[in-house]
Amino acid sequence: MESRPDHIFSRKLETVADFRFDENVASVFSDMISRSVPGYSDILRGISIFAEKYAKSGTNIYDLGCSLGGATFSVLDGIREKNGISVFSVDSSQAMIERLKQNIAAHPAGNGTVIHPICSDIRDVPMSDASFIVLNFTLQFIERQARQAIISSLYDALVPGGVLILSEKCREDDSFIEKIISEAHLDFKKRMGYSDLEIAQKRTALENVMKTDRTADHLDRLHRAGFSKAVMWYRQFNFCSFIAVKPAGAE
Repeated sequence: MESRPDHIFSRKLETVADFRFDENVASVFSDMISRSVPGYSDILRGISIFAEKYAKSGTNIYDLGCSLGGATFSVLDGIREKNGISVFSVDSSQAMIERLKQNIAAHPAGNGTVIHPICSDIRDVPMSDASFIVLNFTLQFIERQARQAIISSLYDALVPGGVLILSEKCREDDSFIEKIISEAHLDFKKRMGYSDLEIAQKRTALENVMKTDRTADHLDRLHRAGFSKAVMWYRQFNFCSFIAVKPAGAE
């Protein structure tokens, strides 16, 4: 589906409500994320490359917090030569899932790949026999005390040698470095056409619903879950992506 330009925060609001992935956001999401997340297209390209290498025929793939299916379609591009794969695209926003269904209808998968759009909290979806899982800018919207359990459940769902891609906005311990990186991101958004008003109001909308972690926190969770091999493979400003591999000999 075509995305409308993002003008959600362009007029002065008397009260800025907490950010919600509703129809208003879903209708402009493609424009919003490309103008808000530096390197987003690079991350999607990387996901396609990793899926081509690590996704296995006859297994399951999960795109958790899929929104409009950016990672889902990147995965599909990477697995064109593989057969019998089921892709489960999960999001808690009904508006996102409805638009994803229309995108799938317009771009159906081939090679016996079946795409299952699911409107659900990712914690309520049974997962198993996965060779590839994507968690793209999703964990940051879930309460911190639940994050370790989620990462551990993804480890358990992966087959030996399976891969998790985790992308998140991260923060720095060092206040000086955090200021440098945050200001660079601010300048990026201005260059992408957002006004000071739009940036300020969106920041207010997100402050109660998006809680970022340090890169070290993410790596620690991955290692605690059992991913002995995990590394940040991409970073632009404060947006990072990690790849974690389940050991080949793991149960």
